[in-house]
Amino acid sequence: MTVFYGYITMLKKILVSIMSLLIAIPLVSCGNLNDSASYNEGEECTITLSWWGGDERHEATKRAVELFESRHPEIHVETDCGNWDGWKTKVFSEYDNGRCADVIQVNYDWLVNLSYNGDGFYDLEKLDKYINLSYFSEDVLRFGRRNGILNAIPFSITGRTVFLNKEAYDSVGVPAPRTWEDLFYAAPKFNQTGIYPLEADNGSGTTAFYIAVVYEQQKTGHQFITDNGEIGFDVDELADALSFYKKLQDNGVVRSVTQMENDPSSKTLYESDTWINGRVAGILEWGSSVAKYQKAFGDPKTLISGNLITIPDAKSTGWMYKPSLLFAISKDTEYPVQSAMLLDFLYNDPDCANILGTTRGIPVSSAALAVLENNGGLSGLTYDSYNSLMNSDPILISPYFENAEMQKYYRDAIEAVSLEILTPEEAAQGIYANIIYTLGNIREGK
Repeated sequence: MTVFYGYITMLKKILVSIMSLLIAIPLVSCGNLNDSASYNEGEECTITLSWWGGDERHEATKRAVELFESRHPEIHVETDCGNWDGWKTKVFSEYDNGRCADVIQVNYDWLVNLSYNGDGFYDLEKLDKYINLSYFSEDVLRFGRRNGILNAIPFSITGRTVFLNKEAYDSVGVPAPRTWEDLFYAAPKFNQTGIYPLEADNGSGTTAFYIAVVYEQQKTGHQFITDNGEIGFDVDELADALSFYKKLQDNGVVRSVTQMENDPSSKTLYESDTWINGRVAGILEWGSSVAKYQKAFGDPKTLISGNLITIPDAKSTGWMYKPSLLFAISKDTEYPVQSAMLLDFLYNDPDCANILGTTRGIPVSSAALAVLENNGGLSGLTYDSYNSLMNSDPILISPYFENAEMQKYYRDAIEAVSLEILTPEEAAQGIYANIIYTLGNIREGK
């Protein structure tokens, strides 16, 4: 049997024991949930399912939906999917207008925005007859609770890790970096051939700021944003983090904001010639989303999971993890039971687990995990990156870290420093004040 290293060790600590691989799904009626829900055989209904991701996730999820419909021909599932760019804005607009899907894939930080008091989504524990919650430990379920109410269930645990274009690194004779100094040493060799060893894409993922935070957490041992929504860095530490980013740029480790903006490719990085032709040789990406970068290469072995880059005598790992995504049910759904049946199927059904594989990361449902363990489905880049991350004693990302307003502050600070509009010290003063103000508003429910 495959040895599952640190990741499986961690999961065994937080997941409940496996009771069974087969889930008995009760027969229920189409219509609103009530205390006496019954099944009216043959009565049809339509529910909607929405998610974001890459092509591999889209294709697998649609096949899973087809299987669900074949087992429940009275339930039709309409699907809505797309890539990440612009997806949050789309979903938030639909939510505000009462048009969100019945079953909706949500990001960790969305619960703070959409359900601050816990009443923004359906209480899933009211549907526990139809969603088998015994496959999830409370340590996992707590990620989806707001004000004690189970709004959503995590599908997997993820974190940004390093992935490298092995061919590009081999072409300049440079081993996979283990420290940030390794990157500074390697950069001139890459730059001679027009290559950058790492990408700090300053798009919606705010990767450049993320790198700076990882470094500063390693250096200080302080968590950037705490779980209770307090800032853990002082102004000097923020300035040091931004100075580190500028050092990466000035020494040719990463491209500048101007270089990225002037890239002739108008596509997202994983679709661009810059990535496909190896002009950037490394990325930071969520393990649950890396497949689209791997798919860009003809040989899947071109992309490898790299080391978690660090500093000597680091005070913490610096690297972070979170629920990669969660599923919730609309509080306004007309069909909560049918939505719950679909949710249970996506998480816990063994045949569905085989179809979805690791397209949403390594599953936290002990039922799905057992299926992948037994059939050898825990392998590849996603699995390798998770093992690396979970063996590093990672820091849990605060749900406040990825707040949309906060992300704007991160991008603005990186751009100002990159373009030398502000010094790192000046940018740190501004971002610190903005973060303090915004975190205060969030905690007060504003």
